[in-house]
Amino acid sequence: MAVKRDPFFDNAKLLLIFFVVLGHLLNDFRESSPIVYSIYNFIYFFHMPGFVFIAGYFSKNYARPGHYGNLVVRMLLPYLFFHIAYHIFFHFLEGDPVFPLRIYDPHWTLWFLVSMLAWYSLLRPLKKLPHPFLISLAAGLGVGCIDPAGCELSLSRTFVFLPFFVLGHLTAEKKLDVLKTKNAGWIGLFGLFTLFIATHFLIPNGVEDWLLGCYSYSAMETGRIQGVLLRAGVYSVSFLVTACVLAVVPKRKYFFTEFGSRTLYVFLLHGFFVQSILAVPSLHNWVDGGHYWFIVSLSVLVTVLLATRPVAWFTKPVVELERGGGFPLESFMPHKFWAKWKKQEDRAGSGETRQHYV
Repeated sequence: MAVKRDPFFDNAKLLLIFFVVLGHLLNDFRESSPIVYSIYNFIYFFHMPGFVFIAGYFSKNYARPGHYGNLVVRMLLPYLFFHIAYHIFFHFLEGDPVFPLRIYDPHWTLWFLVSMLAWYSLLRPLKKLPHPFLISLAAGLGVGCIDPAGCELSLSRTFVFLPFFVLGHLTAEKKLDVLKTKNAGWIGLFGLFTLFIATHFLIPNGVEDWLLGCYSYSAMETGRIQGVLLRAGVYSVSFLVTACVLAVVPKRKYFFTEFGSRTLYVFLLHGFFVQSILAVPSLHNWVDGGHYWFIVSLSVLVTVLLATRPVAWFTKPVVELERGGGFPLESFMPHKFWAKWKKQEDRAGSGETRQHYV
């Protein structure tokens, strides 16, 4: 039976994935002007926090029998495939060595798949404790004090973004409805304008490392007490901006809403396109000349293209482990294992939520 989708979440995910693509394309140009630098940083205040919040919101059936096992398969297999694919891609594009593969060091956005498994693993013990959100917030602040915690195994990002996942998990539908009102939309627009102006003038240079959530305080040359205070400030801005962004998301179904149901494809595939585009030497000179509209146009094009049905049809076997036009991952696994897993997945009903992981 087809799962009824809420257009609000598909619209939200489409908006967020557009900003993910735009943020990655702006990375090479962020220091070309103060306003571009501020826009780049502002995007990072909300695009991943928003995705993590939505993922947490749709994690409410985490305790259903078989659900976690299905999630492991659905996250781990695409992670391994795309990690190797990106590894080979960067070898030809930038001359990176083929070996070692460094499976423990996620390429690009693949950290999200690793962290997703960790967030689901942490939900059960967190829910048994009082005030799970405050505990997750303390973990996010405290992980920066651990020097070895970094990008490897997505350890730092897992705990830095954990509060957004837990908050999404704890948010009831009625509470989220507050953001869907017309008044909330106007307040969100005003809030976004005000917060952007504030961050433009008040946020110092070098804040981008804090927004990535990938480094310890010592790696960012900051003391522990100062680091905790600075990360608390980043959290405050991120929560406010993310709430404002969700408040301005269209609530009804439009012609573009359908693309929001396939943002996982954009999330996993856009790195190949973004890096290829940024490898064009003439692009940098032209964009640095003030043609930033071209980067925005490219972001829209890449987002829409990768969210189309033909792309989903061809890549579905390696993205969602479903039959499509490409070679399914099931072809490379023992038939008994695959048949058993699919039967268990159907029984667990993971189809209700897997569409909303990204």
